[in-house]
Amino acid sequence: MHESHGVRFKLGNIVYGFEGNHNVEAVALDNGELIETDMVVVGVGVRPVTQFLDGVGLDHGGAVVVDSRLRAADGLFAAGDIASFPDPHTGEYVRIEHWRTAQQQGRTAARNMIGLNVTFDAVPFFWTRQFDIGLLYVGHAAGWDEIIYRGEVAAQDFLAFYVKDNHVLAVAGMNRDREMAAAEELLRLERMPTSEQLKRNDRSLVEMLQAPALISA
Repeated sequence: MHESHGVRFKLGNIVYGFEGNHNVEAVALDNGELIETDMVVVGVGVRPVTQFLDGVGLDHGGAVVVDSRLRAADGLFAAGDIASFPDPHTGEYVRIEHWRTAQQQGRTAARNMIGLNVTFDAVPFFWTRQFDIGLLYVGHAAGWDEIIYRGEVAAQDFLAFYVKDNHVLAVAGMNRDREMAAAEELLRLERMPTSEQLKRNDRSLVEMLQAPALISA
């Protein structure tokens, strides 16, 4: 899709340096190629600035380790980009760098600060728009055994289920907004069908969410 809009990829190459007198004029690759440009966008990632904190646990990436109630220590809570929290659906510790998760965690942390004692159970939900195409992603899957597709990826109309140990951990989709919203709720309620059920049943996720058996469960 990007290439159809004139984007060129230089995969397998390393940026060796920038060239120019007063401003950048070219990017030099490790193979000697020069790409003329007057602007460079560099995406290198970020690391939490947490070294100054005392009395809290930090993981290998510098994130503040919290429990299911976002508590880092007695009377101290952390939320958002710096928090490494247990995924309520897998138990694995994750750190989500997205404003929506920070907003959701902030609410949970605030409730626990006033003594409500609630767990964080929200499902991560990400989205992006590339040109005029939207891509949605719900859940969290650092690894998977298989991907089950519904629809056509080439037609930009599909759902992709990321499966590990017969359980759906995440779903990506294009042009399936209602089903993606249903996927978020099914994951939150832990009612997402297994991979075997998905292969045997072609009902939409909206129908699965609205099914009386699920509602009464």
